[in-house]
Amino acid sequence: MTLVRYEPFRGLSNIEGLFDDMYWGLCSNRNETAQGSYGTWIPAVDIYEDGEKNLIIKTELPGLNRDDIKVMVEDNKLSISGERKLESDVSDDKVHRLERSYGAFQRSFRLPTTVESSQVQAVYADGTLTVALPLREDAKPKQIPIGSAS
Repeated sequence: MTLVRYEPFRGLSNIEGLFDDMYWGLCSNRNETAQGSYGTWIPAVDIYEDGEKNLIIKTELPGLNRDDIKVMVEDNKLSISGERKLESDVSDDKVHRLERSYGAFQRSFRLPTTVESSQVQAVYADGTLTVALPLREDAKPKQIPIGSAS
């Protein structure tokens, strides 16, 4: 029987590589071609309430035209969808590297019952889509006066 020295951290050297493979496998599109990655991409979104009692959804959509974006409210659900297309004047033999994602995207958000869905407004400027969802009057906080017991 051969004695093998116990090294508790021997396997840890491979873990970093395994995590890198797992992370990049999840983050990248497996159907990458010389023209970049195609398919679904997920634009970043911020959701917050502003001082005017609106629920604000800001979505980063750089490089898109207003006509490429669709905003829909249906059954208490807000959907933002569109498509970023690869510029057709770039030929495959001239491409060295494309890291931006192209293709269709869709983000959907369930709206709280406190939102007045009939008054939604959307503005697209400087690559950012801002959707303002006004809160209903009865959903806004009210101070209740306290009466005396006598």
